[in-house]
Amino acid sequence: MSLVEWIDFQALGDQRGELVAIEIGQEKNVPFDIKRVYYVYGTAQSVSRGYHAHKDLKQVAICVSGKCRMILVGEDERREEVWLDTPK
Repeated sequence: MSLVEWIDFQALGDQRGELVAIEIGQEKNVPFDIKRVYYVYGTAQSVSRGYHAHKDLKQVAICVSGKCRMILVGEDERREEVWLDTPK
């Protein structure tokens, strides 16, 4: 079983640009409550962040610009690497 569950947010766009709505609830695109929002910006390409654990939680990670590599480690030490490269 994958450590990642992908959510493909629907982008609504026209000549003015793109818009993505993130909605919380069982019938919405994020099926759990969001308790905190944080974002990282201005990180040089050669810089790594993280190196800490978040145990027993669900997260939504969105890369709004550029690309971001996420390395996930499960409780059974299984590793999974994914790239986030789209804001949706």
